[in-house]
Amino acid sequence: MQWLSRRRRWLAIPLVIIVFGLGVFEIGWSGGTTGPPFTPSETMPTTMRGLDSVLQADHSNSTVLDVPFGLRGGLALTGSGISERALLLATADGHPRSISYTAWVPQPTIKQITAHPFYKYLMKYQGSTAYATVPQLKAAAKDLKTLNIGWAVEWTNLWRLNHPGQRLNKLETYLRWLGFRRVTLGCMVPSPPGTVCDGRSLERVILLQYPPPPTPSTATRSPTSATITTDLRKRGRTGPVGGAAALNSAYRNDSRSVMTAVQ
Repeated sequence: MQWLSRRRRWLAIPLVIIVFGLGVFEIGWSGGTTGPPFTPSETMPTTMRGLDSVLQADHSNSTVLDVPFGLRGGLALTGSGISERALLLATADGHPRSISYTAWVPQPTIKQITAHPFYKYLMKYQGSTAYATVPQLKAAAKDLKTLNIGWAVEWTNLWRLNHPGQRLNKLETYLRWLGFRRVTLGCMVPSPPGTVCDGRSLERVILLQYPPPPTPSTATRSPTSATITTDLRKRGRTGPVGGAAALNSAYRNDSRSVMTAVQ
């Protein structure tokens, strides 16, 4: 501003107006113009009862994966749109997040993320009509063990068009095949007596844990990269074990309970 003030007035005034206009964009805004979930007067809570309490009780400092997953900002967007609520919940539960919202996403960051098979195939298939192959699942499962991810939060409100139930089903099935298991769910709307999220399936927030706590039925076996193919064989899928037909059949059969939950 001092530099501008020393210049001629006829030149300084337009430049000051331009600088002021650019500064308005840095102020931010209170929300979107349409809803839900974005409304100009919406107040977002920093906690979600029944969800954050579980994360707060975990002091492992493990990373929370919010899905659909993406790195968002002004430029070089990667992956899917993300839930703005996730970043607020992080201030309460204290866990680092996989997602981010920055002014722009640097290319080195994108390359590092996509170098991890887990994130690479998550972003590839989270909104796709196809399914991950057995080799891809094995690579993702092996990579997942190195990422210190302990939880996943599934935001069902982000996809409201183009068959959201089917897309959410495929997203969660990918996570379940890698070992994530449901722990609890929260609601983004009040739940009248006798209802779950007022019957609005796309207002649910589902918490999954990785690896799940051992139980008598899973203590000696979990769906890791070493057991995916064996698991398909035990389930009696038709077609060559490890082939695309067998995997897709397994996905479709295992997804029935997931579809019921999100519809």
